[in-house]
Amino acid sequence: MSLNLKYILKKINNKLKYIEKFIKLVTYPIIGWIFNTQKFEGKLNSNEIKRVLFIRHDFVGDMIVTLPAISYLKTINPNIQIDVFCSKNNYFILNDDPNISNIIIKKDNIIQIIFQLLNLRKFNYDIVFNTQYLYITKNGFYTCLAASKNSIKTMVGSHKKHEIFFNKLSIKAEEQDSIWLKMLYLVDDMIDTSTLVSNNNQPNIDINSFEPYISINEKSKLNADIFFEKNNLNDKNIIAINLSARQPQNMWTKESYLAITNLILKNYPSFTILYFSVGIDIEKVEFIKSSIKQDNNQDKSKEFENQLYYYNQTKDIKEVAHALSKADYVITPDTGFIHLASAVKVPIVGLYGSYGTNTQHWRPYKTPFIQIQAGEKDNVSELKPELIFIGFQKLIAHHGNKQYNELINQKDFYGLNSKN
Repeated sequence: MSLNLKYILKKINNKLKYIEKFIKLVTYPIIGWIFNTQKFEGKLNSNEIKRVLFIRHDFVGDMIVTLPAISYLKTINPNIQIDVFCSKNNYFILNDDPNISNIIIKKDNIIQIIFQLLNLRKFNYDIVFNTQYLYITKNGFYTCLAASKNSIKTMVGSHKKHEIFFNKLSIKAEEQDSIWLKMLYLVDDMIDTSTLVSNNNQPNIDINSFEPYISINEKSKLNADIFFEKNNLNDKNIIAINLSARQPQNMWTKESYLAITNLILKNYPSFTILYFSVGIDIEKVEFIKSSIKQDNNQDKSKEFENQLYYYNQTKDIKEVAHALSKADYVITPDTGFIHLASAVKVPIVGLYGSYGTNTQHWRPYKTPFIQIQAGEKDNVSELKPELIFIGFQKLIAHHGNKQYNELINQKDFYGLNSKN
């Protein structure tokens, strides 16, 4: 693409942004008048809440980080019915979850979605929780369409312009640095627990005690158990390594996976490595196995091969979750897989980009972890396998310390080393 064309496209893009701002400036007051959203102060009595709706129509990891908040709400009042407006990408996380009353899967086109949301008004939700962070205008519309006249609409945030859609923006939730805590405090900021009804009739519930979880059905458990029994893995020390990532910038190279595999095999011969992947990432396993054969003599490569296993590709996330729960540690570049590991409480070495990924916001929760952050680019592929191995060693050294967590920035790490 020529420089002139790039310049022209940039100018057009800037103009479109100004037009978008102007349209919002003109239309927002009209939207506010149509929906007549009044500001709400205070909290709702937990005993008087009958039904709520969560809007969470993005991806698997996003749904997982919302589950503790749903569990918290259900503990506050077990009689509350909880519905979730979700997507084809994440609805299956809710299957088997006793906390959920109704799963509404978002339709494919905007007309169907509008009628689908309008149809939800018949439930007269006491609260509609919008848990989406992106496309606030669109999700503001979604929230208003699903809410009845008396529903309280809320989301994490503090930006005044969003008040046209929401009765309450939760500043308390906004102030939390973890997405898990943001979801929990979004609920906490709306519910008055002074007249609490709980399973144990205990008035004091510690919000920080709610942990990640995922409800797994017996069929999914059985499939994972069969794999472990068939491969004699039940008594092995297992390091799970995830080879896949949804976003291209979060993908690690096959050469890096080979390097970390060799480091683990040579330094921790008692460990077994179990790879997980999606789609064509299975090719990385073949690359690793063939490269190990080439790099070692026949006896040694055969010994190493007996330490390498590949979990069957499956679309059943619950099965993957149960298999992952049997691991001692996990190394992964994908935040969705990191959230899944948090849900089954496996210690994590997480690989993060530099500036596009907020490491505090998307960090693991309620499990020991170490985050390795790229130094220059928002690109996980630049992370050095040697540094990941150092992080892995740190995690092993703190085995048993449930509170252990550490963030290492690659640029700072090697910068400090170069000064010494």
